[in-house]
Formats: sequence, C-alpha cells, structure tokens
Amino acid sequence: MQLLHAGLRTLLLSLLLTWPGAGKFQVMGSCLPVVTMVEAEVVFLCHLSPSTDAQHMVFRRFHSNHSGLVHYYRDSQDYLEQQQPEYHGRTELLKENIT
Repeated sequence: MQLLHAGLRTLLLSLLLTWPGAGKFQVMGSCLPVVTMVEAEVVFLCHLSPSTDAQHMVFRRFHSNHSGLVHYYRDSQDYLEQQQPEYHGRTELLKENIT
C-alpha cells in the first residue's frame, strides 16, 4: 500500500486577522511529520496562542510549497471553488472552538 507523507514543511497554514493588532498571536501545532495510509482520515491539530477568536480570520492550507490549495476559509465561510480538484470533498475545517 502507498503511504502519504505530509509534514508541516509541506503544508502552509496562514491565519490573518482582519482588525488592528494583527500578528499578535502564534499558530501552535506539531512539528512532527504525519505518515498515514492513502485515503485514511488525518486531523492536523493547531491552536492560537494566546487564545484568540479566529471566526473572522483567513485560513489557507497549501500542499507542497504552494503547489495546490487544500482548504480556504474566510469571513466565517469555506470557499472551496479555488481548491485543487484532488481535495474536493476531502477537507473540512472544524469550527467548534473557533471563537
């Protein structure tokens, strides 16, 4: 079986605040690579430090040095029209604790 290797070096997480004071937080997550079987479910955990309301932020996840948009979230909505075809229907931003 093929393995899918997705480390943080191959993924870019970009969060931008839309109000003054932008950039006064850090995105915290694992620095370890993730190895999984193809088509297996993977959850990339991260949080903002200090805890910050991310509801009105922009979230963009890219694969392999900007080679393809994996997920795009802005203004409390997912915008998946620009998403690479291989990710259609396969990504989700969990928003339970986004505020």
